[in-house]
Amino acid sequence: MSGRRTQTTTERGLGWAHKQQRARLLASHRDGDPCPCLNDDTCGPSCLCRPHGYGQPMYRTPASNPDGMPLEADHTLSRSQGGKRADRLLLATCNRSRGSGTRSFTAMEPRPQPWWTRQWF
Repeated sequence: MSGRRTQTTTERGLGWAHKQQRARLLASHRDGDPCPCLNDDTCGPSCLCRPHGYGQPMYRTPASNPDGMPLEADHTLSRSQGGKRADRLLLATCNRSRGSGTRSFTAMEPRPQPWWTRQWF
């Protein structure tokens, strides 16, 4: 164990209003709707949707989601960039890979090419 305690939503600045907004978003959610994380290209490397090329289906029941976790309310404009209100639901893994909203998959630095090559002729 790392000995670190995870912070509650209130300790992270996501209090009662955020929980109420998440409840509103869940109430209007239709099971099977695709995760919208690919729409704005801010997913990180651990996003579940990117390898498939389309948003994975999202369900109210955590066990039905591809990552087995409950849906999370997301700020399209991240809180670190001035976003005030959660306005959509994402799969938990996609939301956490998004981080502060600056982790664009296309903006990541490409891997360095190896000094050797397999082209022999």
